[in-house]
Amino acid sequence: MTSRALALAAVLLVGCGVQQPNDVHVRRAQIRPTDGDGWNGNGYAAGTTVDRVDAPGGKVRMHYARDGADAVPAADADSDGVPDFVSRFAAIFGEVYDFETTQLGFREPLDDSAYHDRPDFGGDGRFDVYLKDQGGGADGYAVKEACASGTPRRCAGYMVVENDFKGYAYPTPEDGMKILASHEFFHMVQAAYSDALGSAFSEGTAVWATEKLYPEQKDFEGFIKHFFSDSARPIDDKPKSPADLFVYGAAIWPMFLDQRFGKDIVPAIFEELGKGQSSSAADAADAVLARDHQSSLAEAFGEMALWNLLTGDRAVSGKGYKEAASYPQVTVEDVAGSHPLRISGEIAYLSARYYRVKADDKTRITVTVEREQPKLMLHLVTGDKSDPLIVSGKPEEDELSIDARGDVIIIAASTARRDKQLPLSLAVRGSAIDKPPVNPPPPDPDPDPNGGGGGCAVASIAPANTLVFFFAALLLLGFRQRERQRRRVSRGRA
Repeated sequence: MTSRALALAAVLLVGCGVQQPNDVHVRRAQIRPTDGDGWNGNGYAAGTTVDRVDAPGGKVRMHYARDGADAVPAADADSDGVPDFVSRFAAIFGEVYDFETTQLGFREPLDDSAYHDRPDFGGDGRFDVYLKDQGGGADGYAVKEACASGTPRRCAGYMVVENDFKGYAYPTPEDGMKILASHEFFHMVQAAYSDALGSAFSEGTAVWATEKLYPEQKDFEGFIKHFFSDSARPIDDKPKSPADLFVYGAAIWPMFLDQRFGKDIVPAIFEELGKGQSSSAADAADAVLARDHQSSLAEAFGEMALWNLLTGDRAVSGKGYKEAASYPQVTVEDVAGSHPLRISGEIAYLSARYYRVKADDKTRITVTVEREQPKLMLHLVTGDKSDPLIVSGKPEEDELSIDARGDVIIIAASTARRDKQLPLSLAVRGSAIDKPPVNPPPPDPDPDPNGGGGGCAVASIAPANTLVFFFAALLLLGFRQRERQRRRVSRGRA
């Protein structure tokens, strides 16, 4: 488990991620850490010296304590008057802000100056970040402070982050800064579009954003294993418990979209959500795929189910994710018994099941969907990973066949969008492959057209052309004999 995953698993019960506003019509800021202990008991203590510095680019303002329980490390190697810890954190926030809004192409967080009346403590249009001791709990979180009325509801806010990372599992404080800043800041980017994204899309895209900027951190790989190990759950499933990390593992979905359809698709989905015409992230993705890529949610999700098989030891060069070999593997269920087989059970909407059936290279495997199953997409995979044979169907096709090269993996991807479990029934049968010789040899030639090998003629039925030749020769011989007789008679008369 990665450093941030460890932290989340340990502290989700006390809450992290995005905190919701108390009142959708709030016109004055909620109390911030700079407002003292009244801030839910988590503000800077009375008498604390609080300073501030702007991040490079001037878009982010960092607030930090120089003394008291929330003091940052005091070291200042360059003697610029700003603690090195704060300077480095500010530089990372400047980098994150520029990358996520300019390079990835997302909106900037909403301006808080319209409603906040204390610019010295935030609310001057810059995005505010407050460094504060988290006591070993959540290492940071974003707060949706005030939201505009309308559909979708869009919110402005700020962030609170750990002040020294002591007691956390990050290899270095800088690792913590990068992961925390890129993840939690993206939640406020999301809030500029809508505050109703659903847990999986919200957390999944935040994990994806971190991976895009800081791929060396490997938190992405740590989180997606919680999806790969539970791929029978819907991609937009809700957390089952406070410590359920599946929603973070849903980062595999935006990564697939990004690598399959290009860098503009994820921002385009957020823009679609920002219009307020899509009821969910899935609906928005379907609209963008149809409009910009002549595809659909059903086709894209079905293809992702195949990509998710081709990872780890099953990775195939040139197929699927760029870093597929470093990704975890989905669980494949072995189906016992001889053909014909039946696979039955349930499958959730927007989920995939993986099955392995025994076969050899003399068998053709045919899989048939027995029950009426809306939008079920099948893939059949067989052979060595260096050169696998893959046969893919389309949503709503009810039969697929493959000539086996050993065991066959069946992928059943439910691309339905109904919020419930659906019946699954697959008939699997094997049949012999009728394979003609690759290059059939020509008929054996007669080794001795004049007879057998021992010098004796072989009694056989003469071909028709031989008989014709024989009778023609007899006629010619008879004609010549009559001609000789005629000439003798003629000479005698002379």
